Amino acid sequence: MNGQSFTNDSIFLEGIPELHQISQLEHIPRPRNAFIIYRHHQSILFQDAPMTNQQKSKEIAKLWKSELESVREIYHQMAEEEKQMHAEIYPHYQFRRRRKQ
Repeated sequence: MNGQSFTNDSIFLEGIPELHQISQLEHIPRPRNAFIIYRHHQSILFQDAPMTNQQKSKEIAKLWKSELESVREIYHQMAEEEKQMHAEIYPHYQFRRRRKQ
């Protein structure tokens, strides 16, 4: 990736709570994975499409599967950087699966 960093990219930071909002959250959100970041970016393309969210998700999943490996690698790098930012903000975070009640 030529040492390119996405941490200052406004598209990368979309969907991440502002630092002043973090203390107001009731639980710590999980860091997003590569597909979730991709889905967030692609959802803009389907914003005005007359489709249900389920249909949009299926179409975006098809796009993800057909993406070039180089494009997917960009999103994996973005996810890794988000994971590192998450670790800095929440140093003691550990995912704990909740059982359905």
